[in-house]
Amino acid sequence: MLKLAGKIILLFFLTLLAIEGGLRLYNKINPSFIFPDNSYNRFRAKPNSRDYDFRLNSKGFKDQEFENNKQPGVFRILGIGDSFAFGVVPYKYNFLTLLENKLNQDSKHFEVINMGIPYISVDDYLGMLVNEGLELKPDMIVCCFFIGNDFVNIPKGANNLYLTSLLKFFFKIMPKYKGKIIHTDSDYFDDKPTFDFNTFLGIEKVGSWVFIKDSKVFTKQLQYVVSKLKKMQDICSRR
Repeated sequence: MLKLAGKIILLFFLTLLAIEGGLRLYNKINPSFIFPDNSYNRFRAKPNSRDYDFRLNSKGFKDQEFENNKQPGVFRILGIGDSFAFGVVPYKYNFLTLLENKLNQDSKHFEVINMGIPYISVDDYLGMLVNEGLELKPDMIVCCFFIGNDFVNIPKGANNLYLTSLLKFFFKIMPKYKGKIIHTDSDYFDDKPTFDFNTFLGIEKVGSWVFIKDSKVFTKQLQYVVSKLKKMQDICSRR
């Protein structure tokens, strides 16, 4: 009886180990936001996928294709941020697109590149600048910091078990998730709200803690955020 119980327990743990290994292999081939990962690429949109009436570029950014080498006489601006930069509106209505159009009304000497990736945080802004931004030889960086969640999305240490992360997604996150990660080729209506009223209030309630007076938590996270933004500034100043 004890031997049978031992075999069952061993088989159980071997099964868990096989599932964990399979999930890690799958995530290596097809990265997903479900699993723990320090890379912002887990949230990057699928390259060349549809976003309303626009097609994302080959890097998964909500912008036209661009060359790494900047053309002579062009003033290049990089917009780095999360969904605030990526935008819930179509490409033609995005504020970075409108900025580029406005700057080029009199001449075609400005290039504004939208490098927004939904769900990323201030750590990722720094990583994106170093890993992808600097090689583009930008003349200006616009860091799209959003007070609504960029103090909330600071990494707190990820759970390293992929199986646990998968179960958490299915039983805790997925039942409450009502949005769409990619807009696909759906129609956009400017007068239609992104969220219903109660969902919007819930989101605002979660982020309202930043207004608590003399909050030690906010002070600590503010220092953390400023340190990352300062690193970005220092890197740009040395270029």
